[in-house]
Amino acid sequence: MRHCLPMRPAILLLTLLATPALAHERLPGFAPDLALRIGGYAAGYSFSTGGRMGEPQLLLNAEGREQFGPLALDASVLGLLGPESNQNLYGGTLRAGYNGSRVRALVGVFMNFDTSAHLQFLPSLTVEAGAGEWRGILGIFDQSGLVPVRLGVAWRDYSLCYLPTLGLEATGLYPLIDALQLEGRAFLYHLVGQEAASLIIGVRWKLPGGAQ
Repeated sequence: MRHCLPMRPAILLLTLLATPALAHERLPGFAPDLALRIGGYAAGYSFSTGGRMGEPQLLLNAEGREQFGPLALDASVLGLLGPESNQNLYGGTLRAGYNGSRVRALVGVFMNFDTSAHLQFLPSLTVEAGAGEWRGILGIFDQSGLVPVRLGVAWRDYSLCYLPTLGLEATGLYPLIDALQLEGRAFLYHLVGQEAASLIIGVRWKLPGGAQ
């Protein structure tokens, strides 16, 4: 059997090269993708006198996701631009986690700062679990931190979430051409003296294949 020895390194090499592809097939999930979004955002704050403050703002958002086998990476940047430059607010998220066939969990940090250079850090978490085309969703300062908490259900590329203490969020993806999709998102909520609403549209490009 001495003639079989030269084949062993080749077989071992082929096995190592095939392992990432096989692992990716066993762990389907969100394909690596990029998204660009634009929309409007408005927030109001309640006072004991019954007044409100806040102006409508232009929302600009970019997000990127990548997957290395079961390891998922997620990063986003956000800009809220008001009528006056001193009303501008900027933020972003940086997260990592697990992306499997039934469970997806990302944890990291959401950070935001204004023109006065006041910097704030908050935890960011997304957990999705389900089977088939249905998933349950729990989010805390995810999706660029626009909503503090969301709890809901998703079917295929559509989701509906409850926002404490009183509010709703709806999202959807609509195929355009090839890997390009049109994305829509709307939410409205009231939470401890704060009210916020937003209508966002965007395009998402799901890159073919996966990272090696």
